[in-house]
Amino acid sequence: TLTGSLAVAQTNYVHQVIILNEGQYTYFDSTQVTPVTLGAYDPIADTYSVFSTITNARFGSDILIDGDNIYVAADTILYVYDKNSLSLTNSIVIKGIRKLAIWNNQLLVTIGENGVAFDSYFEVYDKTSLNLIYKLNTTNGPIYSVEGISVVNDTAYLAINNALLDWMNPKGIIGIIDLNNQTYAGEVDMGVDGVNPDNLMVSGGKLYTLNNKDFTGSSVTEFNTIDRSVVTTNLAAPAGCGSSALANNQIFYHINVYDSVWNDVNTQVHKFSLSTQAVDSVDPGILGLYGMENDQINGYFYVTTTDYGTYGMAYKMEYDGTLIDSFAVGVSPGSLALDIRSLVSVDEKSMELKVSIYPTVTEDVITVNVGSLEDVTITLTNTIGQQVLRAFTEEEKMEIDVRSLKSGLYFVTVEAVNSRITKKFVRK
Repeated sequence: TLTGSLAVAQTNYVHQVIILNEGQYTYFDSTQVTPVTLGAYDPIADTYSVFSTITNARFGSDILIDGDNIYVAADTILYVYDKNSLSLTNSIVIKGIRKLAIWNNQLLVTIGENGVAFDSYFEVYDKTSLNLIYKLNTTNGPIYSVEGISVVNDTAYLAINNALLDWMNPKGIIGIIDLNNQTYAGEVDMGVDGVNPDNLMVSGGKLYTLNNKDFTGSSVTEFNTIDRSVVTTNLAAPAGCGSSALANNQIFYHINVYDSVWNDVNTQVHKFSLSTQAVDSVDPGILGLYGMENDQINGYFYVTTTDYGTYGMAYKMEYDGTLIDSFAVGVSPGSLALDIRSLVSVDEKSMELKVSIYPTVTEDVITVNVGSLEDVTITLTNTIGQQVLRAFTEEEKMEIDVRSLKSGLYFVTVEAVNSRITKKFVRK
């Protein structure tokens, strides 16, 4: 039973997944066919809903959750939403805004737009007020368009590819920002096999980039943040849109194989081992794979698919490629962010919620005691986040028959208006 003034569970959970749908914009006639939208997926309720339609942006490029804020990069505007109410709280114009990162109280922004030259490709804003703190112009910072960004300790690393400014002349450069001194601390050229880096991933003091090269092949570059050494490994196939994620000491990335009229005929997820540099593949059996986000809490990926014009789907995929769930989203869902929270109950002076489960090891029935609180939702999920039961009660106790469940560990989440508590039991 949870008692005392404040009870804290030690387990984190994924409260919601925020998905940025880029929509469809046709450049040849400057027409917004489908607008940019933001949606929220509730993994426990297994529901998805759109909470914002952005009508004045041609596309969206990144999404980041920090504290109570959701930061969204969309075309020429930075939007800020409250992650609890999902309401818009602030916005500012940042032309060419691409990718986002947080360092202390600062919001770091990379810049780049198709065919447009800027006087600065890296800018820093106060993450609360959104006031500009500083920018590095092309005389004291990167001179090419920048894509990905990662922060290690007090240093920001930039994936400089020039692909948006001049896609026929891609670069492969790691830019280094001293965040304490607000200075450009140098660049490292990754060589001819490391051009067109997209995503930056961090593991054990090393950076890894997935490089699209010239779109006929791809590579992975390992960058040592201590001595700035670079090791690049060529991969056999082109990586689709550079979407990738790091999990289990492996870089997961997807390839796309097209026919003569650019129909996607084969999508596979490849795994590059950081220790052995071996490449393996898994086949989730879906086409048009676009976005990828690692859910390390539950041990699987969220991946998205689209034809960039008429539909978008999201899937939960295990690391071996097994699909375990799916739900429809908006067109071109390319960026995802996980809202990870701690399982913390509220002060029981204001909320008399006491939860107990017995027995905690059973073959047939568990009893969930929720006290005298009315209107309670009880949800059972397994260790990979799949919902196996959902019920509502106004009673003090509820018996749940678990004989149909497979043997293993399960989570029981009890939710009220202002409280959420999770307990565990084992089905023998």
